[in-house]
Amino acid sequence: MANETLKKKETFTIKDASNAREVALIVILRISEEGRKSHIALREALGASRLSDRDRAFAKRCVDGCLDYLLHEDALINRYSKLKLSKLEPYIRGILRMSVYQLKFMDKVPDSAVCNEAVKLTRLHGLGRLTGYVNGILRNMVRDKESGAKRFFEFELPWERYSLPEWLYKRLKRELGPKKALLTAENYLLERAVQVRLNLSLASEEEIASCLERDGIGFKKIDIKKMLEDSYASGLLLYQVPEIRKLPVMYELSGLKGIERSVAFRKGYIQVQDVSSALAAASLEPEPGDTVLDICSAPGGKTIELADLMSAMNGDGDSRGEITARDLTADKLKLIRENVTRCGFKNVKVQQWDALVPDEKYKGKADKVLADLPCSGLGIAGKKPDIKWNITEKSIEELSRLQARMLDVAGSYLKPGGRLVYSTCTITEEEDEKNASEFAKRSGLKLLYMTKLLPSDKHDGFFISVFERQKDGN
Repeated sequence: MANETLKKKETFTIKDASNAREVALIVILRISEEGRKSHIALREALGASRLSDRDRAFAKRCVDGCLDYLLHEDALINRYSKLKLSKLEPYIRGILRMSVYQLKFMDKVPDSAVCNEAVKLTRLHGLGRLTGYVNGILRNMVRDKESGAKRFFEFELPWERYSLPEWLYKRLKRELGPKKALLTAENYLLERAVQVRLNLSLASEEEIASCLERDGIGFKKIDIKKMLEDSYASGLLLYQVPEIRKLPVMYELSGLKGIERSVAFRKGYIQVQDVSSALAAASLEPEPGDTVLDICSAPGGKTIELADLMSAMNGDGDSRGEITARDLTADKLKLIRENVTRCGFKNVKVQQWDALVPDEKYKGKADKVLADLPCSGLGIAGKKPDIKWNITEKSIEELSRLQARMLDVAGSYLKPGGRLVYSTCTITEEEDEKNASEFAKRSGLKLLYMTKLLPSDKHDGFFISVFERQKDGN
C-alpha cells in the first residue's frame, strides 16, 4: 500500500466534519497511509462527524469503493499523471483515488462535481499550488470517459481490472484454477446485503419479523439449502455440505439506517452474522447439557449462536450446559461480553486465555470445541477490502503455523465421542485443507468432512472442517 512510500509520520485530521468527502478522504488516508483497519477507522470517523444519514452513506460508499478498487485506481492515475504515485503528497494520492472511484463507478455523481470537490479538498489541506495538477488529471479523465477512450476503460491485466495484488491473483489462479480465480476476484467487488441470524430461543420468527417491520427494516428469509445448491452448481462451493441437524434461520436486511437503533437488535433477537459463519457454528451440532469451548470467540457471534441452538433445542428457554468463550485481549473480551449481555444468555462464561497455552482443566473434558482461528481473512476481503492490501505471502505462512499450534492444543480438550470444528474466514489451501488434513494425521481425530465456500454476493468465503474423537480413544 501507499504507506510504504511515506518519508515521515503524518497524522490525518478531519478539517470539516460536515463534509462527506472530507470525512471519507481522511478515513481512506488513515487506512492506506497509516495501516488502520477499515471498519475501525470508518466507525471512528463517522462517529466524530456531523453528517446526515444520507451523507454518512455517501462517505461509507466512497471509502469502501475506493479501497475495493485501489489498484485499479492507481493504474488509471499512473496513465494520466507524469509523476509517480509514490512521489505524490499523501493527501493528493487520497483525493485522486477517491475522485477516480467516483468518476468510474458512481454514475449518479456529476463528473463536474467530482472535479470541483477534489479541487476544494486540495485547497482545504493547504495544497492550493497543486489544484491545477489535480484538476488537469481529472478533467482529462472526464474527456476520455465521455469519448469512450480505451485509456480510461480498458485493462488487459486481470489484477488491475479486478483490483487485486498480482501475487494474490496468481496464487488464487494456482490453487483454484483460472476460472474460479477470476470469479473470486470479481466477487470481491460485489455489493453485499447485511445478513442477520435470528435467536429463536428468545422470540419466535413471527415476533422478530413484526419487530423489524415496525422499525421500517426490510427483510428476506435466506433459503440456505438452495444457496448452497446454487453455490455448488456455480463452483463457489468446493465440497458439498452434509446434512446439518439444525440450520440457522437467517434474513437479509434492507433499508437500514443503523442496525443498533433496531429494537430487534437491542433486545438480542438478531445477531449480525454472515451465513457462512453461521454454518460453521451450526456444524458443531451442540447438545443440551454439553460442555462447549470456543477458543477464539470474539466478537462472539458463533458463541451466541451455540447458546441459542442449545436453548432452542431444550424448548424451555433455558440453555443447559456451559459454553466457555475465550480470547486473548481485554478489548476482544469486551466485545464478547457486550454481545452476550445484549442477547441475555446466562450459560456463557467469558475468559481471557491464550489459545496456544494448554488448559489442563479442560483436557479430555469438552463435548464440543469450536476453533474458528485467526487467519488471513481473504474470504471477507469483499467487506474489509484493506485485507487485500495488507496481507502477504509471509503472513499467510506465519498464520498457517499459528493455526496448527492452536489446533494441537484445541484437540487435546476433546473427550471421546466429542466433536471439533476448525474454521477460517479465508480461502488459501495452506490455512484450510492442508492444515485440516495434517491435523487429522497428527491428532488421530477422524476428519468427518470439510467444505469451502468462495466469496460471492450471497456469502463470505469460509472454510469449515469437522472432526470427531472416536470413543475407542483415537
